[in-house]
Amino acid sequence: MTPPAPDTLFYDGDCGLCHRAVTFLLKRDRNGERFRFAPLDGPTFLSKVPPGQRVNLPDSLVLRTSGGALLTRSNACIYVLRRLGGPWKIAAALLAAVPRPLRDAAYNLVARARFAVSGGNDYPDATFTLRISYGQVKGYLNDAGQPVEWSTDFAGLFAKCTGQDPFVLPERWLKAKGALDLKTPLNFVATADIHGGNSGSATLNSKGEIVGIVFDSNIEALPNRFIYTERQARSVHVASQGIVEALRKVYGTRDLLKELGF
Repeated sequence: MTPPAPDTLFYDGDCGLCHRAVTFLLKRDRNGERFRFAPLDGPTFLSKVPPGQRVNLPDSLVLRTSGGALLTRSNACIYVLRRLGGPWKIAAALLAAVPRPLRDAAYNLVARARFAVSGGNDYPDATFTLRISYGQVKGYLNDAGQPVEWSTDFAGLFAKCTGQDPFVLPERWLKAKGALDLKTPLNFVATADIHGGNSGSATLNSKGEIVGIVFDSNIEALPNRFIYTERQARSVHVASQGIVEALRKVYGTRDLLKELGF
């Protein structure tokens, strides 16, 4: 028997409680066999839900079944618990035994209070707005199960340089190799949730010291536009030591370094 296709759960990307609900489901559906996730009012939502069906939908969670039906509030919660299976089916049965007006009223109460309860403690979603993202410097396992270290250095940079695209270094860097301290940190990765216009932002440690600049994300972080998970997704940062070393010995920008206090 062919298993049913995954359902899509649309969620409020600015809601910390909604993010926790999605994270809860991801941990119990790691292969994505039951659910897919996308933000409310995002392109997937706009393409899958016709304008006429968007009227009066809640701004927290909306579930679209693989058959196209839209479930909201407590009915969506019951459906999700049933699809999780196991002991969650019992929870679904108990919840379904409560009259719908009562369980929907409870859902609405939580939905209205979600920002009052956790809104001040959850940083905003990455939507090209000024924000602070918290994370931990941490390596990860790639899809092949191989460990990826949390940092790289100049030695690793030159070791990767083959002279063939995309592993090509400018001539200036090749000439400066002998002057560089190859043990100098170059990049490091962290679990900070970044997106879009965050590139170039300062990276601060717990003391408020600038230790790098946000540069990019690894390829495993591409789904972060829809749902964040720190299992493999990492932000990539250029280390401050690497920036100073390059400015001093590759680019010779003494005046700039002096202005920066080095």
